[in-house]
Amino acid sequence: MFWQQSKMSAMETNVSTNYASRLYNIGENMDQLMEHIDGATLLADAVLASEDSSV
Repeated sequence: MFWQQSKMSAMETNVSTNYASRLYNIGENMDQLMEHIDGATLLADAVLASEDSSV
């Protein structure tokens, strides 16, 4: 009984560690995505500004 309890506890810890790791990776990916969006926004603003000035 004790062994089974310990095994279950270890499995739960492993699952929660994996989950936390995946959440962290999602957060990292979101940060990178936001940086790309910021860069694309700056690029789009520059293109629009150059089009406005050439009219």
